[in-house]
Amino acid sequence: MSARIKLSKSIFDKALNKEATNYLGLSIQLSTDGFSFCILNPKEAKYLALQSYKFKDSSNQMALSQLLDELIPSVDWLNLPYEGVKILMETHKSTLVPHAFYDSEYSKEQFAFNATINKDDILLNDYLPLLDAINVWLINGKLYDTIIKYFPLAVIHNHGSVLIESALALANSHREETPVFTHVRKNWFDVVVINNGKLVFYNSFRYQAKEDFIYFLIYVLEQLELNPDVIQLYLLGEVLKISEIYDITMMYIRNVSFALPFDNVSFGFNLGDIPLHFYFNLLNHYQCEL
Repeated sequence: MSARIKLSKSIFDKALNKEATNYLGLSIQLSTDGFSFCILNPKEAKYLALQSYKFKDSSNQMALSQLLDELIPSVDWLNLPYEGVKILMETHKSTLVPHAFYDSEYSKEQFAFNATINKDDILLNDYLPLLDAINVWLINGKLYDTIIKYFPLAVIHNHGSVLIESALALANSHREETPVFTHVRKNWFDVVVINNGKLVFYNSFRYQAKEDFIYFLIYVLEQLELNPDVIQLYLLGEVLKISEIYDITMMYIRNVSFALPFDNVSFGFNLGDIPLHFYFNLLNHYQCEL
């Protein structure tokens, strides 16, 4: 592989057998700056492998498509038969529409309120059962064709769909009044706020410095009249305790912890030792009823 693709993490259970993948599930997470996948036994809800790559000089979905053509054929585990394949695409070009008001014939018009649709783009939609809403989102046509070329039977979802459904499920199971979930990435982050089991806020923000990050986060809390000394904030994604983002969050918000995947899953050899909040969406995707 070229220097634009770098392996960042690779953990495989010793019991994993390439001859027995027909009974396993493959879950993939795509973004313009990286590619991760995990392999699990759906019947046992046990994760057996996780591998992650970083992409360099990939700023858009067209470039991502080219990198997939280079990466996927070279990874044996991505070219085996699986019981099911789920693919998660990180993109903010999406809009939520209440199920009762959604009409597929007018999905372009509904989406156009939030973003521009280019001629090469394709609109997809995810039904979120816990929210009873449709997430209408955009993917580049070339990238979509590349995904289907390698995984023709894959189910493809937007990352926001998994994030929202996971937040709703965890909030309901923990019976917390107003948990706030913050999904942190390199230059942007998502905020999901749940109140009494219902979604009250979801949006994404771009940031360059830690001051930008905390400004937008505190702004959301102020607009929703939430007390930073009372609410429970869950961090997930690319953030560690030894980081500027974590430090400044702790300065302004009293109750901060890392969001963990659904607790009904288990992990094979060494997988439980990784920072699971890094892969929150990826690990929850197969369990979500999308």
